[in-house]
Amino acid sequence: MPIVLYNPLAWERLENIRLPVETSALKLTDENNKDVAFDLINNSDTNLYTLVFQADLPPVGYRTYYLTASSSASSKVIEPIPVADGNSIENQFYQITFGNDGRIASVLQKSIGQTYPITQDFLYYISNPGDSISGQASGAYIFRPDSSENTYSINQNVTTSIQVGAIVQEAEQVWADWAIQSVRLYSNSDFIEIVDTIGPIPIDDGHGKEIISRITTNLQTDSKWFTDAQGHEYQTRVRNFRPTWNYTTIEPVAGNYYPVNEGIYITDGTVQLSLVNDRSAGGSSMQDGELELMVHRRCLVDDGRGVGEPLNESTIVRSTKNLIVNTLPLSDTQLRTRSILVNHPVVIAFGPLDASFEQPSGSALTAAFPDNVHLQSLETQSDGSVLLRLHHPYAVDEASPLAQPVTIDVSKIFATLKVSKWTETQLTGVIPLDKVKRLQWNSESDEEGARKPVPEDDLTITLNPMETRTFVVSDSNTLSQLEVSQIRLI
Repeated sequence: MPIVLYNPLAWERLENIRLPVETSALKLTDENNKDVAFDLINNSDTNLYTLVFQADLPPVGYRTYYLTASSSASSKVIEPIPVADGNSIENQFYQITFGNDGRIASVLQKSIGQTYPITQDFLYYISNPGDSISGQASGAYIFRPDSSENTYSINQNVTTSIQVGAIVQEAEQVWADWAIQSVRLYSNSDFIEIVDTIGPIPIDDGHGKEIISRITTNLQTDSKWFTDAQGHEYQTRVRNFRPTWNYTTIEPVAGNYYPVNEGIYITDGTVQLSLVNDRSAGGSSMQDGELELMVHRRCLVDDGRGVGEPLNESTIVRSTKNLIVNTLPLSDTQLRTRSILVNHPVVIAFGPLDASFEQPSGSALTAAFPDNVHLQSLETQSDGSVLLRLHHPYAVDEASPLAQPVTIDVSKIFATLKVSKWTETQLTGVIPLDKVKRLQWNSESDEEGARKPVPEDDLTITLNPMETRTFVVSDSNTLSQLEVSQIRLI
């Protein structure tokens, strides 16, 4: 069976692929009929295996792998082993040690040779149905825990088992039948993958619950943490403080929660602990050295904000996070890169069992983009033109060495998309930049006004940190079928 993996990013990537399979008698090959190494995880609770392998994928391109039946069962089946105090999983970058309660006890960061006491737990706030302080209930639009502000552990003891393979080492942690987490370390991957499955949240005690994942460290963080602003610049958050007015603490928990679209981190100025999430969530740092993210909610009272019913849903939420522990400036680079990779996953497709392809792999580019240029949009339009949007993912003054201006020659980077002229537009691609009439504001800054558009025949552009530039390519009459299909997928 062909497995086609498509990479929508303009960077090469090494991706960890996981697929459910029914048998261990399997063989995996690439487009050149070369054997591909894989692990088989035995999922005893489902009578299925998980096939795990690593795929090298070209930028804005695809690669085909072939999964076929083998004459004998694989010897690569990995069975779970119960965790005892001091058991660990590891790869080239990290070693994670578990305590006798089944939780993470410490993380060794191998590249800097330092072990950090890091723990992680699932807890919950009790949803406030309204009280003597305020009739406002916690619900679909409002997060407001009960007046005690306490968190409660789902379970004091966690049942943990580990599975050790050549490609992945992972631990499965069970707090309850509705709260399960996998912690994974893949070969040659400089992050810790955390996948949690939460729900349906029990309400038989009559209380709504707001489930959080909390990571605790010994970092001295001075009441500060940092969250992204819609995937762009990171904002400094200070506990019980607002920069523009005198803040009175009325809701100690809800008043310190902020939106987290792609990432949240804490740092002591030398070491940074970052958490990348695959969807928007609420997050905070209620104590120095802590990070917490809301992972699921179930409330029993309507918050009166327009939905007209409680957030009482018996759903299961499965989310993926990447945990990074490193020193500056490496941690900044990893955080930005992982944020884009996590939120632009590989597209997996399957072909007929006996299918073969004339072109089993390919790329729309002649070379990968620089590490600080993100191909944000590449879209065909109704008039046959192509909308091209480029973004610099790093911010001014970030510690990463990639937080610098970068120049790219677009005329040479696409395989068959012949860009000979283009028109720079405002962000949405509707109005040419030289036709945009902006309001003029009095300013104390010495900066000039709106940037002048790049000339139509100048195909070399410079992106400054956190800058996004949009172009309409009108002279693009040599699109290949490969590029047309890939443009549709981006």
